[in-house]
Amino acid sequence: MTRVIAPTDQTAETAATTASPFLTVGAAARRAGLSSKAMLRRLSADILPGYRLGRRWFVPAAELELRLSGAVTTSTTIADAVHELVSPLPQTLGVEDLEAFLGTRRPQLYEVLSFPALSGPRHAGRVTTQAVLAAALVQARNGCPPVRAALR
Repeated sequence: MTRVIAPTDQTAETAATTASPFLTVGAAARRAGLSSKAMLRRLSADILPGYRLGRRWFVPAAELELRLSGAVTTSTTIADAVHELVSPLPQTLGVEDLEAFLGTRRPQLYEVLSFPALSGPRHAGRVTTQAVLAAALVQARNGCPPVRAALR
């Protein structure tokens, strides 16, 4: 006998708050109406926004949508764009936080991140800090200038 367990409101709320701000290359390609190879070429050529960590690309969903929609946008700095991405995260991050943020599983997480683990009992179970993650993302950003929606 198979038992179906309906999701609770708490599960739906947790899923909504831990959604990754990034798309995979395949998902970004589908949204843009491109093949995965064409998306990779555009990411490598700095035509579309992305962060390359290890061998993987992470495409910021909000920025991609702005570029695809042709909405009125304003330029911003890479540091400001990264700050917007990481600001909802706690100051010290565990593996689960990083998995949810990057939208990837633990084996891929170890492949793309090479953060030093925090030591000491105060940081038990924590892997890195928000500042270290932000610095890694700033370095990993391709040359596509970041944009944000213009305030009207």
